[in-house]
Amino acid sequence: MNKALAIPLIALACFTQGCGKESGRGSKRSLSIDPSVAVQVNEHELNHETLDRDVTIRIEGKMKQEAPHLSTEELRRRAVMIVVDQFVKRSLLLDESDKSGVRITPEEERAAFERIRGQVEQEGKTLEEVMEGSPLGPEHMRNEVRVGLRISKFLSSRMPRLDQITSDEVEQYREKFADRLKTPERVGASHILISTNDQDTPKALTEKRSKTEAILQDLKNGAAFDALAKEHSSCPSRLRGGDLGTFPRGQMVKPFEDAAFNQPVGEIGPIVQTRFGYHIIRVNDKFPGGPVPDNQVRQQMAKQTHQEHLVALLKELKSQATVYYSKDVVAAMQSNIDPLNLNDR
Repeated sequence: MNKALAIPLIALACFTQGCGKESGRGSKRSLSIDPSVAVQVNEHELNHETLDRDVTIRIEGKMKQEAPHLSTEELRRRAVMIVVDQFVKRSLLLDESDKSGVRITPEEERAAFERIRGQVEQEGKTLEEVMEGSPLGPEHMRNEVRVGLRISKFLSSRMPRLDQITSDEVEQYREKFADRLKTPERVGASHILISTNDQDTPKALTEKRSKTEAILQDLKNGAAFDALAKEHSSCPSRLRGGDLGTFPRGQMVKPFEDAAFNQPVGEIGPIVQTRFGYHIIRVNDKFPGGPVPDNQVRQQMAKQTHQEHLVALLKELKSQATVYYSKDVVAAMQSNIDPLNLNDR
């Protein structure tokens, strides 16, 4: 699934670890299992064809690039674990949101799609292009957004609110996690990159250096940085006028980092050469390091509390549900599921 289109399902993404083992049976219905079914949660079915499709999409979309050292077999095993785990949790939460009578208004749906549209456009695409280009098809993606909204709305009603965290609790949290609650010095910067590579001839490098010098001179003469970045930069940040956002030390290559942290705010510095090419850097903001503000501490505390509540809720829902895994799914997930607790074909 495209990252931007997964935003309404963010609540599902944050608990993909630690909930794979089957809980006690509780009060469960018996299932009539079709041979084509890989996983069933109450009345929700994930068939083998859909499982294989989703596993392939996940492997080809991201996993292969992030873990090139893994074998094809291990990549598939991990992808199966993720897809099945998310399907089970999604099904449990969707059932519970239905029982709670959660409904999404047209206004909430429109607002969600507008948020997604804004994020997609930052990547230089349109929402329509992304939806049409999805291997799952646009209507499936629209439905996933709607389902994600319902689950998110249900979870919001069950989770503690930010304003329920007291000042005393914030101070206790600060004392307990003092080392984690410090913000590093950060810089906000924009750049224009004229890229180079190992195949460039000396003549090509000279021409690229000359082009960078000409752009720098235009900036000194008053040209708009954003406009020249959009026209000339080879970095994806050109879509944002060269804006790289903020970053701490250690995130950028050393020559770039040194220039950005040493330049005054608002100044366009001299050309900087890195392994990526020639950079013209403008520093937009500087933020000194120090203690994390109280509002951010509250957000961290709320996130941790939400996670704990979510794990407990899922454990409870699983204990009351009927969950079936086929033999091949059990084999793929054997490190995370105890086969003795599963229905077996």
